Amino acid sequence: MGKSEKADFDSFELEQLLTHIRQGKRNAVTGRQLALLMDISDRKVRDLVEEARRKGSLIINDQDGAGYYLAETADEVERQYKQMTSRAMAIMKSRVPFRKFLKGIGRQV
Repeated sequence: MGKSEKADFDSFELEQLLTHIRQGKRNAVTGRQLALLMDISDRKVRDLVEEARRKGSLIINDQDGAGYYLAETADEVERQYKQMTSRAMAIMKSRVPFRKFLKGIGRQV
């Protein structure tokens, strides 16, 4: 999905997503379930979740197969924050060989 497509989410889609994501892990819904409920792709679900988070929704996904849910506790928010930070740091570390290569051939990075 291109940059302009990502930025062009229909507010109806975000509202629809948020009607299916409920508070508490006991109410978690998987990405696949959301895709089926909304008749969209799994990728679109992930993009919509990220957009909703950017707009302030505290959507949690513990990466344990339970699915998405809205945070009930500060501990859940903290755990999600740490998980996201860890993932971001792993991506940054994997960039190192690419940066070295580009610098090695004189490219500005």
